Amino acid sequence: MAEINYQEELRLVDQVRENGIWASEALENLLEKYKPLIFAVMGRYHLHLYETDDWLQDARLECYLTCLKFDPNSGSRFGSFFKLRFENAVHSRIRRQLAKKRLADHQASSFEVLMEKPNVPYIASLQESTVRLEIPLTDYRTFAKRLSQVELQALLVILGRKTLTDIERSLHFSRETVKNAQQRVRKKFRQYLREEYGHNEQL
Repeated sequence: MAEINYQEELRLVDQVRENGIWASEALENLLEKYKPLIFAVMGRYHLHLYETDDWLQDARLECYLTCLKFDPNSGSRFGSFFKLRFENAVHSRIRRQLAKKRLADHQASSFEVLMEKPNVPYIASLQESTVRLEIPLTDYRTFAKRLSQVELQALLVILGRKTLTDIERSLHFSRETVKNAQQRVRKKFRQYLREEYGHNEQL
């Protein structure tokens, strides 16, 4: 693609503004011009579990929104405006990830406190059978380390320590997500019993 000059850039911005998502070629041309900027931002920041495609998708959305907001009469250049908006979007996503991490750390700490309570049921209470196993609380923690954040919350629901509503409000996991996680927890628990105790009782 030939290098895009300032006037051509304004024409592409106008196309995106006027035609919205239907101006995909104009939007892609703008993205292609600013890929060095995008990759430079990618090199300065770290987003957990973010792949290149995720970065480019975010950049595509921000480029589109920048086209809608850009005023060529303001005295600023489109590239500078896009860079500012893209970096602000990255900062916002980093803040959200850090907030989730802090919440996850808090939940993990709360889980440890929960394990110290004398009335916590044995992990064998997950079983829907008459067989009861005396599993130490230290092994309870060992099992919990195998769980993801949502699975850990699902375990607390199974144990009656939290409700689906609690998790929806605090962590914004949907009921369906937590219910699916409950099934995974039961499956992992069966595997845990087989590995640690040679127990094959079905849950």
